[in-house]
Amino acid sequence: MCREFLERPEMKEMGNEIERVLDQPQLVKRSRSDEAVLSFYEFYTQTMVGGKWLCVVVKYLENDAFVVTAYLTDKPKPGEDLSHLRCPAILTFCTFLDGRKDAVVSACPR
Repeated sequence: MCREFLERPEMKEMGNEIERVLDQPQLVKRSRSDEAVLSFYEFYTQTMVGGKWLCVVVKYLENDAFVVTAYLTDKPKPGEDLSHLRCPAILTFCTFLDGRKDAVVSACPR
């Protein structure tokens, strides 16, 4: 996974919040188009573009999971609300020998 989404100006200050949102999301939604994709949301009153939701999108595979993207949005997307499960994702950032950075996510994608 490439973390290019953190290079966008509005996301630069939000990089440290991604792990927190995955650990303690305010809202979790399952994608309507792909049941293996969950979006983790937290509302921030003060971002560089005003009050916005930080959305971290995670794709779950059989034995793996990864962050697809993260972005700020005015409102959460429609989808099945899974907030009641309280099953946080665990995000670990890895740096490879060639300098690439990646994120590894693990959690129950119920």
